[in-house]
Formats: sequence, structure tokens, C-alpha cells
Amino acid sequence: MTHPPPPTLIVVNACIATGDPRRPWATALAIHEKNLAAIASTTEIIKMANSATNIVDARGRTVILPAGVSVGSAVRVVTTAGGDVMISLEDQV
Repeated sequence: MTHPPPPTLIVVNACIATGDPRRPWATALAIHEKNLAAIASTTEIIKMANSATNIVDARGRTVILPAGVSVGSAVRVVTTAGGDVMISLEDQV
């Protein structure tokens, strides 16, 4: 069984509104290159990381995913000096 590549960036300790009625909230997400790889708990996402993964601690801040974002979507993540995390679809930036 092949494992997916480790994420290039993860956002942990967040309050993520997923837009999925089956799982409306999560605490972390993983991005590999420019694609959203996973949305899950911080515990689950941390296990995916390796030493090259950039880790952003959202410190409990809310992350709202734009409409239409799902695993596999091409996204852009921007972190501000104040620690805010902004995510947009790649074609919207």
C-alpha cells in the first residue's frame, strides 16, 4: 500500500467551518503543494507531517473554507503577521 506524500503545510489548533453537514467542524487541515489534502482533527493531521512540513498554529482562530473547497481543491493559504489564516480557491486569487 502506498502512502500519500506528506503535506507541505498544515494548519492545526483551528476552528474550521467545513461546510460539510456530516462533519461541520474540524480542528486542522493539510495541504500538499497547492491542493487541500485533508480536513480532520489536529491529532490526525499532525500524524501526516514530516520534518519538512510547515506547521501553522491557528491558536483557536476560526478558519472558514470558501464555498466549493473540498479535498483535492487547489487552494492558496496566506498567514498574516497577526496570525490570521486566509484560504482561497487558487483561481480566486
